[in-house]
Amino acid sequence: MFNQLILLICSMVCTSLADDSIFDAIENECIDKLGLGFYENLIVLESGYLKEDDEDMRAFFACVWKEKGFQRENGSVNFNSIYEIIVSERKSGSSEFGSAYVAIQAIANCEDIEEENHGHTVIMVYNCLNEKVLEYNEKFRNKFIR
Repeated sequence: MFNQLILLICSMVCTSLADDSIFDAIENECIDKLGLGFYENLIVLESGYLKEDDEDMRAFFACVWKEKGFQRENGSVNFNSIYEIIVSERKSGSSEFGSAYVAIQAIANCEDIEEENHGHTVIMVYNCLNEKVLEYNEKFRNKFIR
């Protein structure tokens, strides 16, 4: 169930297949704008984390997140949008309280991340959210469901 959230977030910002047709319009626009051509290294690692040291990947994700409203032009992350995505995805398999709990806790752990450039901030926030959403989902289940 919660893997769906990770896949949803990933589908909004990246791809894991080497096929140009799976990029959405915004992703294709960013690839063209950045002159990346077909950039086959835009993958999520098996662990669900993004590569932190790839400059092209940083630029791509900053572009996509800005276009999709997840990052503002000044580089700050729009956590209100992130919250809405986490809550809406979790509602399908959890209570509204559980969804809000996981989103709030994950965001609280990741909202102070600010790196040397916008793209690095996006990558680090994504990786942090990936880790913390899974962690707090498990904590919620252990505390309130079991």
